[in-house]
Amino acid sequence: MQAGTQGTVQAGTQSPAHWAALSSWQGDLRPLEGSGSQERQRNENLQIVHPGATILCSGGAQADRVWLRTHCGACADGFINRGTPYATSIVLCSLLGQGVAAVGDPATAYLVAVDARSPADDGGIVTRVRSMHAGIVVDRYGERYYDERADTASTRYSAWGQRLANFPGQIGYLILDRQGLQVEAPSFYPPISAPRIGDLAQQLGIPAAALEQTLDTYNAAVRPLEPPFFAYPMRPGITFTYHGVAVDASLRVCHQEHGPIDNLFAAGMLMAPNLLSRGYLSGLALMIGLATGRAAGEGAARSAICGI
Repeated sequence: MQAGTQGTVQAGTQSPAHWAALSSWQGDLRPLEGSGSQERQRNENLQIVHPGATILCSGGAQADRVWLRTHCGACADGFINRGTPYATSIVLCSLLGQGVAAVGDPATAYLVAVDARSPADDGGIVTRVRSMHAGIVVDRYGERYYDERADTASTRYSAWGQRLANFPGQIGYLILDRQGLQVEAPSFYPPISAPRIGDLAQQLGIPAAALEQTLDTYNAAVRPLEPPFFAYPMRPGITFTYHGVAVDASLRVCHQEHGPIDNLFAAGMLMAPNLLSRGYLSGLALMIGLATGRAAGEGAARSAICGI
């Protein structure tokens, strides 16, 4: 079951070790008794197939606003989903509701700083804001909280994502001068610019006196930022959630009471928290998807053909 599928998974009635997978593509769900059967309804045409095994690869919950607010709190309202809008936790919640073992922390997510003008979903990597160390970051009141130059490694992406989640309204502003703008990697959105800091504050909706005071304090201690000025509005961009289903070494989904389910496998971000409980290394999610997708496919084939 791939991301984009609206579905659920229903336990079979004959054996706790075999499950019937029910899925639909933007259609209705109907319970199906027995084990090892998959039901899909599109429009008025009903198709019933009988797979020997099922692989679930439906992703995490990063596009599910209700789920995020429940587990992450009100700050989740300010998150921008960087990826697919179809990672809505339908399969994950269905599995957990039927006794599948969970892994990871539902209140934890991988966040990075993205342009606040990004679409609510699927903006991708071109929306990321990178060069905090080349300027100052303030909240909507013009206050500065962190030393932007303390971290210049790739770890700064997730650090700033989490910080923005704690900002008032989950929004911050990267303020740069011309020299700092040259450091900033090309972005999909152009910077907001003004010849004077007070004019920039007005465009951003920040109290001008507060931003001017913050800049004066900064300039007295560090390399002064000189006009003209540029700004990028930022919000926390969610990449994935650290919550999924438990699997064994063969990527079989594990039930809390019955252990591994013989014909039900999981791959990708649905099971990634088994391997990735915190932090991130660039490209790791892609590699997890590639490796576990292949391994789950091999396991499902063996289960379907040989019954093992």
